[in-house]
Amino acid sequence: MKAFIKKYYVYILVMLAFYVAAPLLCRDTGSAMFTLLCLLPAILFILSLVYAKMNGFKWYLSIIIGLLWLPAIIYLNESATIYALIYGVISFVGQGIGFLMNKILNSGK
Repeated sequence: MKAFIKKYYVYILVMLAFYVAAPLLCRDTGSAMFTLLCLLPAILFILSLVYAKMNGFKWYLSIIIGLLWLPAIIYLNESATIYALIYGVISFVGQGIGFLMNKILNSGK
């Protein structure tokens, strides 16, 4: 159980910190759209890519990352619910690419 927690808690805590902090920093509609459509997906993609490269592909991490977005609806509105699905898919794609990169790099050894 300890190994399981150690593998995931850093990635989950980092993403949760961005989920909480980023919308609080938005001052107007433009900065909110930039955050929701560019900043968070880019961070999420990179984080998922790094995770999969280090630990392999875990489909349930993408689900967890998507579900972690749901509390953000409290200070946004219910139209932000779709981002849970979008962020889950972005995480899934990032993990897939990280996993493939790891396979390709390790096959050359």
